[in-house]
Amino acid sequence: MKNILLFILLVSTAAVTYGQEPPVKKTSLFFRYGILLSAEACSSKPAIKNPTLTMQKSNSSHYVEVVFQPDKGRSLSMHDFALAQVHKDASGTESTGTENPCIAIAEGDNPYDGAKWNIREMDPAVKHRMLFAAPSTEGEFTLVFRFTTKIKERPFKLKSVSRFSKAGEILNKGQLLLPDPPPPPEPPKEEPKGEEKGSDNAAGENKDGAEKTENNGDNGNEGGNPPE
Repeated sequence: MKNILLFILLVSTAAVTYGQEPPVKKTSLFFRYGILLSAEACSSKPAIKNPTLTMQKSNSSHYVEVVFQPDKGRSLSMHDFALAQVHKDASGTESTGTENPCIAIAEGDNPYDGAKWNIREMDPAVKHRMLFAAPSTEGEFTLVFRFTTKIKERPFKLKSVSRFSKAGEILNKGQLLLPDPPPPPEPPKEEPKGEEKGSDNAAGENKDGAEKTENNGDNGNEGGNPPE
């Protein structure tokens, strides 16, 4: 009876998991202003109070919301960051594409407000949001700090959703999707063993030569002894 129940349990588990995608690793990333927790893409434009002319003209096919936990003492401006797609060439060197500027910022789950373009000092206990318009959501993305090109933030992937998650519901450990790690380097190629064989042969020849010399020495000593 126990074996039958175990069999039914295994079959039902396999039926549920069959065809499902493997779980994706979720985590967070340190960046210039704190810790990135989430990056979601949605086709619906979120509501923005007092939209600026730029916001009104924004008619992108996708919108991206980045949620982060700020460091203490940091301020935030709508002009600080842009969202850019990461490109890699054949050698693996990374470069960024078109920079999509931030179009709105918000504290916690407060609505976006076009009249609020900066936050003088962010509360480190409150999650903050940045909104971007993006033409595509495929591939890897990064945040570009617009006042210097020397600092390169680590790339991440976008999670497609029907509506953005509430900032207060995002866990502190984060739900950011990271790219797959690069493949490990190939092991060094083994050197051909021809040289080792040659060394063995040379050692063997030296050994044979030593034996011959020893034998010759023995024969010479026997021949040179005076008769008793």
